[in-house]
Amino acid sequence: MILSALNNLYERTVGTEGGPPPLGYAEVPVVGALDISETGELLRLRDLTREVTVGKSTRFVSARLVVPQPPRRTVAVRAGFLCDNVGYLLGHNIKQNPKRAAGQFAAARALHEAVFSRDAGNPLCLGAVFGRK
Repeated sequence: MILSALNNLYERTVGTEGGPPPLGYAEVPVVGALDISETGELLRLRDLTREVTVGKSTRFVSARLVVPQPPRRTVAVRAGFLCDNVGYLLGHNIKQNPKRAAGQFAAARALHEAVFSRDAGNPLCLGAVFGRK
């Protein structure tokens, strides 16, 4: 009875403001977004942080967005779908490890090419973004 009541509560509140995200999605802090044209050209980087004043100090806070569930990883290289860090999406590793950044970028490329190759009529051309035409 408790489980069915919890399930009913979830069904009523999923996807609503203050409710849990849908299954397969998570609410995560996001600092930026890539604007990509329909041909796969990177148009700009958008800053999604906002300035918040707490007492006398000011700091930047990340936007919290509902995105596809990110993969769980510690050391393993596992790409997230459409939302990940700069190492995976752009091949840049802030820890100055170019070999790892190349592996992360390759994993993200493989994941997105596999997903988008299923739909040949898809207007998105991620091949240009990931270095293939």
